[in-house]
Amino acid sequence: MVSQDGTGDLLIGASHEYGTAIEPFDKPSIENLILDSVQRFLDLPELRLKSRWHGLYVKHPSEPYVVVNPEEGVAVVTALGGHGMTMSFGVAERVVQQTLG
Repeated sequence: MVSQDGTGDLLIGASHEYGTAIEPFDKPSIENLILDSVQRFLDLPELRLKSRWHGLYVKHPSEPYVVVNPEEGVAVVTALGGHGMTMSFGVAERVVQQTLG
């Protein structure tokens, strides 16, 4: 994914890594695959990294997401892993229906 902000900088990413023993360190081999891919489809005079961001996602070991109802009419949803943009609208619709009827 590549997106350009208002200053002309490119936001490039993202990769997701799943498993039970994920290290907190970025892997240069994965970063290089992403950068090589960007350089293949964009005509850029220079590609220089300004900063890096590394995030961690909460993921349940067996469920696609977790819903907790701390009190009547309130629902908290978590553990979508890296699927929030993909699943959020469907999950939200389901959880609202279950919570509010």
